[in-house]
Amino acid sequence: MASSGKYLLIGMAAGAVAGLLLAPDKGENTRKVLKDKFNQSAQDIGPEIQHFSKQVNTLLDKVNAFMQEYKEAKSSQMVSESQPNQ
Repeated sequence: MASSGKYLLIGMAAGAVAGLLLAPDKGENTRKVLKDKFNQSAQDIGPEIQHFSKQVNTLLDKVNAFMQEYKEAKSSQMVSESQPNQ
């Protein structure tokens, strides 16, 4: 997903630049067309961005849980090492 989204954005930017450079229409009309196409593209990729955001949040939750478990294990290890051997 991340790769296809990146290529989509690169393609949109390249298309916008090409459109401005090669536009046979008035600047005002060209800007309106580009704005409309950009808005439509943003709506089209919105769900993909939301899905990606959810995946990142899930991954961060897992990393945070792992780090918490690691800290607790390290803390227990330090406590047991600090107690004298009997």
